[in-house]
Amino acid sequence: MVMFNDIFTPLPALRTAVCHDHGSVATARSVASHVNLQHRHLAVQARRRIVEEALVLRDDGLLAADPNGVRFPDEVVPAIDGLPVWNDGKKCMECGYIRRTRNHIQQHCRSEHGWVNPRGRGRRGPASAEAISRNFKKISGFYFPR
Repeated sequence: MVMFNDIFTPLPALRTAVCHDHGSVATARSVASHVNLQHRHLAVQARRRIVEEALVLRDDGLLAADPNGVRFPDEVVPAIDGLPVWNDGKKCMECGYIRRTRNHIQQHCRSEHGWVNPRGRGRRGPASAEAISRNFKKISGFYFPR
């Protein structure tokens, strides 16, 4: 019979588990949906057993019940086996929260820290174009620094 450890690698320090096949992180609550959607090839009894094992790990404090219970490291940690490594992250300077896109980190900073973008919304106006053109000289259709 397939066991929890055959599908997931528990990460007790973070209170999560990583799926071997899909490289996704799961909590106790998300294990059920993950195995039922992504591991349908397993027998129903095997999937139920995996979910039951996840609940035992949750009760033992080794697996978070939901994302709110996940422990995030305070400093940068080495790559975790089974998870993809992204080198294009953006880090919040106030709290260390990390997201992959500029829009997402800006959304975090607005909602959590009250940040306001000093440039405002929309495209750069004519004043910005003039400021750029003062710093560059146009020669034969190309811009070169002065």
